[in-house]
Amino acid sequence: MTFSLWHVDVHLNRWPWQPSAFWATLIGVLIALPWPQLRTHIREILWLLLVTDALWGGWWFLATWHLSHRGTEASLPFVPYMREHAPWAFLHTHFPPGALSGGLLLTGLIFYLSYRWGPELLWMSLIAGGLALLGWWVSWVSPRWLKGISLLYGLALPLWTGGYVFGGDVKVLTGAAIGVVVLALLYSRKDVWPEVQVDSNRPGL
Repeated sequence: MTFSLWHVDVHLNRWPWQPSAFWATLIGVLIALPWPQLRTHIREILWLLLVTDALWGGWWFLATWHLSHRGTEASLPFVPYMREHAPWAFLHTHFPPGALSGGLLLTGLIFYLSYRWGPELLWMSLIAGGLALLGWWVSWVSPRWLKGISLLYGLALPLWTGGYVFGGDVKVLTGAAIGVVVLALLYSRKDVWPEVQVDSNRPGL
């Protein structure tokens, strides 16, 4: 059983495009940067998309993996001294092989790239890490609240980050973040677009 730490969430094959961290980040960048300056910041924008979509998405995929794989838990390896309810037994039973080492590697990569960018992205990554941990905890104790946290994590925070790191106006970014979250709520309603099935825990690339 394998999984990917990359969680690119673009949905180019759907119309209208499903709200995602990728598009939310681009909206934030477009709010903060005038159109003529976009070409001079292509490298920074791609760097930012890598962090907010692919890598933060990997955090969320790790945090909610057990919800999307119920009934297909990883098999417990034979270790003579491991008790049934020990922490390591819980980890091996409910998470795929490599989750711990992969999560540490992913976290190190996120904070390294954020540190190289500057304090703005580093602060946003700290907030994203806190929300991912909150999402992991909520997914075990009260999963019905997970959708609200996922909207903050996957839409509002990337949009805010895309504008904040380029000096966007706080009030405009707040309004845009609220608008994108409302759009996502409408998009997920079956009576609006019945043919679309939103799956926030789909495997990454």
